[in-house]
Order: sequence, then C-alpha cells, then structure tokens
Amino acid sequence: QFPKTDESFDANMELGKEYIRQRKFNYAINTFEKIVNEWGMGDRNPESYILLTMSYSKTDAFLDALDYLRTAVKKAGKIIRYNADYLFEMSKIYYKTQNYNKAVDGFIRMLNIFPDYKLHTDILLYLADALMKVKRYHNAAFFLIEGIYKNRSAVNSGSAENKKKFHTLLLKFTELLMKLDKEQRAVFRRKYENFTDIDKNLTRIKNN
Repeated sequence: QFPKTDESFDANMELGKEYIRQRKFNYAINTFEKIVNEWGMGDRNPESYILLTMSYSKTDAFLDALDYLRTAVKKAGKIIRYNADYLFEMSKIYYKTQNYNKAVDGFIRMLNIFPDYKLHTDILLYLADALMKVKRYHNAAFFLIEGIYKNRSAVNSGSAENKKKFHTLLLKFTELLMKLDKEQRAVFRRKYENFTDIDKNLTRIKNN
C-alpha cells in the first residue's frame, strides 16, 4: 500500500500508463480507480479520469466507461478535444452506449482536426453507422463515399489493407442502400451512380 503523497500519485499515474502501453487494462483500471476513488486525488491531474475511462473502454465495459467519461468531460474536456487517441475512444464510447448524436459530433470533430489519423476508416464506419441509426442517410452516404473514393485505387493496385478498407466501406454503403425505399434509392443513384447497384456491390465484395 502506497501512502497518499504527491510522489505516490505521480508513480501510480506512470504505472497506470505503463499498464495501458502493455495492454494490461484491468491492472490499469485498478491503478486509476485507486487514484480517483480510493485516494480522491483525481483532480490533481484530471487526465487520470480520461485514462480510467479509456481503460474501461478497452475491456469493452462501455457503461462503466460512460460513467467516468461524464466526469472526464467536465474536468478534462479540453484535453480530450485536442488529443486524437482520447477523442477517438470517447467518441467510440458514445457510439457503443447508443449516444449516437454525441458520437457523431466526436467523429466529425476527428475528421476535421485529425484528417490523417491512423484509424481514419474506423472513424468513417462508426460515423456512418451512428448517422444511419438516427436516419441521417444522406450524411452517412457522404462520409462513406469519401472513404470509398479515397481507397478506390487500391482495388486494382494497392495493399491488401487498403483493399480491405475499400470493401468494408462499400459493404457499409450497400447496407445503407438496403435501408432506403425506392424513391430514396433513386436519389442516391443519381448522386452516386457507380456504387448504387446492390447486387453488383455484393458480388464485388464477395469476389475479393
């Protein structure tokens, strides 16, 4: 048992971060829980709330993550908004807990501030699905088509990873088309004529 001193606080913060780097998220949870709840020292460095939130998220305990996210946003919102990894994880938590409008806001912010983020395709997929959940189909299509065109060249010549991205985005766009009625689909056909044939899309995906 460490005493509640500034030195112990700093040591435990670093220990928790190291657990995250090693993907030992349950250990990280125990460490940050001690700082925030047992010691009541979270306000000394509000990032502790973010790291606790992320650790819960990494174990798929999204409801627990959401509880701490509310506190993290109040105490360290600015840190979250300008850190790509934090913002992605927070937006994902909103998505996983069906807070779709907040998820949309977070993922759109990511695209605007961090356009080259390593998980760009994941952002587009989460964002599009969140928009589809609230029936904003045209908005969802816009972001999916952006990703499809970005990875289109990979189909004939490109890495296997980029080909997978293309076909994953195309599958999500095809799922969107299936949700539309005949009139809506006709509008989409005029706007995105190259990718609105459902059978053709599914055959293309199946053959790759």
